Amino acid sequence: MEEKIEIKCADHQYTIRKDLSQNKSDFFRGLFNSGMQEAQENFVELPAFEHDAMLTVIDYIEGGMQNFTLPRIEDIMEVHISSKKEEFWDRKS
Repeated sequence: MEEKIEIKCADHQYTIRKDLSQNKSDFFRGLFNSGMQEAQENFVELPAFEHDAMLTVIDYIEGGMQNFTLPRIEDIMEVHISSKKEEFWDRKS
């Protein structure tokens, strides 16, 4: 049986294969090999991530977008991470 992960972003929740996400994305590979809570629960919440952007990422991970380049998916995930860092520091100020 294939292990699945749940991704929640904005008002949507997605289920994708864990092995595919790790094979196609350094972000997911690092996240789910980190020992962090997300890795233990197979759940990641990306509240600032737009629905359309997540659909693009999922389409790439599941093999639907053959011309989607790997650096692009990492750029998308990096934008999300940067926005979360900014939110954190804004709350600290």
